[in-house]
Formats: sequence, C-alpha cells, structure tokens
Amino acid sequence: MPVAGLFAPNAFAASTPGGAHLTATINDLTVRSGSTHYVVVWVTKADNTFITTLWKQGATSFTGTHWTQHFPTWETQRGSSTALPAPPDGYSSATATSYAATDPSPPTTGRASNPINLTWNGKDASGVVVPDGDYRFWIEYAEDTGTHGTDTGGLTTGGLTFKKGPTSSTINSPNQGAVGNPSGGFNFTSMSIVWTPAAVTTPPTITSGAPTATGTVGTAYSFQVTASGNPAPTFSATGLPTGLSISTNGLISGIPSAAGTFSSVAITAANGVAPNATQTYTITINPAALVNIGSARIEGSNLVLSGTGPAHATYDVLSSPDVSLPTAQWTKAGTGTIDSNGNFSTTVPVGTGVPQSFTKLRVPAQ
Repeated sequence: MPVAGLFAPNAFAASTPGGAHLTATINDLTVRSGSTHYVVVWVTKADNTFITTLWKQGATSFTGTHWTQHFPTWETQRGSSTALPAPPDGYSSATATSYAATDPSPPTTGRASNPINLTWNGKDASGVVVPDGDYRFWIEYAEDTGTHGTDTGGLTTGGLTFKKGPTSSTINSPNQGAVGNPSGGFNFTSMSIVWTPAAVTTPPTITSGAPTATGTVGTAYSFQVTASGNPAPTFSATGLPTGLSISTNGLISGIPSAAGTFSSVAITAANGVAPNATQTYTITINPAALVNIGSARIEGSNLVLSGTGPAHATYDVLSSPDVSLPTAQWTKAGTGTIDSNGNFSTTVPVGTGVPQSFTKLRVPAQ
C-alpha cells in the first residue's frame, strides 16, 4: 500500500536574505536622569516564538534578580536562551546613566544612546536565514535608582511587526508607553523598521546573439554585445580580427586592417557569479573595396580629387616626387573619410617649383 510522503510545513518556504533595520527613541523619565538604565531588544516570530536577543545593555550575565524582576516580557519569551550575536549583528554594554543623544548607535563608549539603531540580519541563533513571513521587534527597559521600591520598569513596547520577504518595506510604528511626567509624553517614540532584501545574484547569460558576420578592411565595424546577470556583467574577447577590440561594456569596434576568416572569436561575460558566459563566433573580414578616382582637376594652386569607394572608409592622401618610392616614404598630405553614400572629394595643395608630384590614396588611413 503506497504511503504518502511527509514534509515539514516550512520545508519549501522561501528564505530571503536581507536586513531589518530598527530605530527607536527611548525617553528618560525626567526625574530619574541619575539612575542607571537597562535595555534589551529582541526579535520573535509573529506568534512571539523567541529567535534571538539583539541588544542587551546591563549586567553581563543573563541571570540575576534585576532581569527577572524588571524584564518579564523578555524573560518569558526567551526562556533559557542566551543567544546574542557578536558585533556588528548584536550589541551589549554596561548600563547608561541617561539617554542623551551623545554617542553613535551602537555606541562606541560602552554606554547606550538614542536612538536605538540596529539591524537584524534575518538569521536565527544558529546563523541560518529564517523563512519569510511576519516577525516582531521588542524593546524593554528599566531604571535602577539604587533604592529598593523606587525602581521603574520594565516598560515594554508591543511587538513591532514587519514582513520579511523579497520586497522591501518600511513600517513607522506609533508612539508607545504613555507617561504622566511630562504630561502626554511617551516612553518609546520615533520607531521605524525598514526591511531591505539582499540583492539576488545571478550568473551572466549573453543575450545579443552572434556579432555582425562580415566586415571590410578599412571600414569601421561596430557591434554591441549584451548580457543579463546581477551584478551587471563586463566583457572580454579573444581572437578578434586585427584592428578590432571590445570594451568592458561589450562594444566591439574598430577598423579592420587585415582580411580573413576569424573563426575563433570568443566573447566572455563575467560578473563574479559562476559560471561565466562564453560564446564562440566567426567573423569574416573582406578585402577593402577598390577606390575609384573619378576625376582629378587643378583649381588654382590645389589638386581636387573626387570619386567613390567603400562607405565610411578612411583614407590618407599621399604625395611623392618619385612614383617608384615605397609607400612608407611618401608624404601624408591629408586625410579624409568616404561618406555613407560611398563618395569622397579631397583637396591637395600643389607645390610650386616642383617639376612633378604624384598623388595617391591609401585606404584605410594609418
């Protein structure tokens, strides 16, 4: 007889990493500014099941009559738990003598300050991220005057509820703990909880498909590689045609200077999350299209050349008194770019007193 499988209710619950930031102001009971102040802050599930203490200001030990007499809510909820994360996820110190806002929070002097300012890392006492759902912050404090019978506390907030999950949220809780002096005052004010889920990292995936398959020597080439992933990927490449390069944001650009079939162009996207994404492509660079000088005429002291060639190709205007000299020994007289329609026109000064001068175009420009 088949037996149905058993599973825990939260076995498949999401556990979004992140942080819940609590700020709260604890107000002095004015007439007791010289007393010593004890404070605890802890977090529970929505049903008040204890998770961990986050802030403990007072006696180092978790036992003692002060805790049992003045912190009934904390004592009841924590039971025997002594969980308190190490800084920066938890904070502990001796008592304070006032709640003047004179120190950073958590304080650097060993004395608590206002406002309470802490972040729960969304983990239980074992350091495991807890399931998503509703949780509660609690604050409880008491004052010790040193005279039996005049101590105050514990004064406790109700559970300050917030939702832990994949969506950020901000909860501004109303003031709590009304006091008679000053009239209309509150023990706990300016209470706010901000839940911020951690960014989910994902490995890169190249999304742009294959680069433009062909190019031409001397003609500008451009292709934008794109990829998904978090953080945003950066790009690198090997085996690109001579004259081309790729930027870290994925733009392949340049002017090819050699014809051929480049069959091992490997483009890699990386963002620090394994595995990297690599795709291999083939790019063919064709020889430069011939430049046709359609006309050459003298206008005053200038030689005007015009004609056609590969669109967007760059060219150098070279001159030499000896046509047999190697191109490297010719003088560059100017540069230009063939327009998008494949037309060009360039003007070259004609030197005086020179028996003869030869002019030619070099594509691409160098």
